[in-house]
Amino acid sequence: MTLSLLHTNRFATMVVAVLAYYLAGLIGLQLAIPLGFASAVWPASGVALALAVIFHAPSVIVGTFLASFLLNLQLVMKASGDVNVSLAVVPFFIALGAALQAGVGARLFRYFSKQKLTSDMAHTITRFASIVVPVGCLVSASVGVATLRINDVISSDEMLFSWFTWWLGDGIGVLLFTPMLMVILADKRYFKFSRR
Repeated sequence: MTLSLLHTNRFATMVVAVLAYYLAGLIGLQLAIPLGFASAVWPASGVALALAVIFHAPSVIVGTFLASFLLNLQLVMKASGDVNVSLAVVPFFIALGAALQAGVGARLFRYFSKQKLTSDMAHTITRFASIVVPVGCLVSASVGVATLRINDVISSDEMLFSWFTWWLGDGIGVLLFTPMLMVILADKRYFKFSRR
């Protein structure tokens, strides 16, 4: 499947986003704290942001939601040993947070990088690391931990640690995986360097 097809076929873009997020999420679950909802490194957040920036497509956000929902539904079902509609509430809102984070992160990235990686690469990277990562990653951690607390999955005493672990894991995932995937996947016209 070529990148140009992904730029034009929204269904294919969504399928790639689902598969990429899901596989990256499986890797991240290996690093998760007990209960599996927060991870010290969450590669899927970096994958989702890279795809959202590169493809500018709502289908990436939908794919992120679907993959996150499936991953978290599996966690809930494994922990409870039960399948019912009320169990889907936690994965639904966690997935909503992950999808919103990809969208917010992509908007922040485009705003602070002016949609092009210019010759001032150091400035772009600094803005990415100091604004896009910490601010963008607030979304999923906040929605996810609030969801876990409201549904009595975690106690009030566990909220701060869970939130910080979630935020840090997403941030590290974005710092490590977004730039790498953007270099690998982005159309070469996306990078615009000038020699002075």
